[in-house]
Amino acid sequence: MPSHRSVLIVDGHSEVSLGITKALQECGDRVAVTYSGPDAPVGPDLSVPCDVTDESQIDGALALVEQCHGPVDIIIASIDLSCDLMLRDDRFVSVADNGIIGTFRLIRRAMPGLRASGQGRIIFLRASGQDGLSARQFGSTSEAALRGFVSQMSRDEALHGITCNVVTLNSPLGRRVSARSAARTASAWHPSVDSALLAAAAKNVKLLASPDADGVNGEYIGVESRLLMVS
Repeated sequence: MPSHRSVLIVDGHSEVSLGITKALQECGDRVAVTYSGPDAPVGPDLSVPCDVTDESQIDGALALVEQCHGPVDIIIASIDLSCDLMLRDDRFVSVADNGIIGTFRLIRRAMPGLRASGQGRIIFLRASGQDGLSARQFGSTSEAALRGFVSQMSRDEALHGITCNVVTLNSPLGRRVSARSAARTASAWHPSVDSALLAAAAKNVKLLASPDADGVNGEYIGVESRLLMVS
């Protein structure tokens, strides 16, 4: 039976987001996505430009989604905190501001609707597989911060029926399936591995977003690439 829930996907340009959009639309959900850049994604029911570092744009985007689809029941947010020791301070702050801090702003704005639904879902997507020692060091640090954020939120919001989980794409090609990968060309992808990884990610997000997933909360679910099996 169609669920007709209101779904918001943060950064709808990525291959992962597009796969999740299709999977949830097949369940009858109304899917809105935010995007940056001049071109809106093709496929979602609603595409809304939004810079998550700008509170006024977040307010405007959520107001439009709520007007068209009703209060948001499900938020799916891609988190990309890949950094390098050679980054300037302002660039490092920008990565964090566009990642977990910006997503926090959006979730805070959408929280009244999530609580009112009684079955709110917050799902983070996290791509691993950064290249280089310094990138992995920063990646490990940011992942620890995300774990703490999810752990606290899952406890605090459980009384309101909200679950908060993470799906991690564990792949040497992780950066290519991250939320910020829209600018990378399709020719840079390994088709067999990436298609399987993306399908598995969409399947896991669909399960976590389902009304029957009330008992899954505060979990970190890894989606493995077959490429990791190759020595």
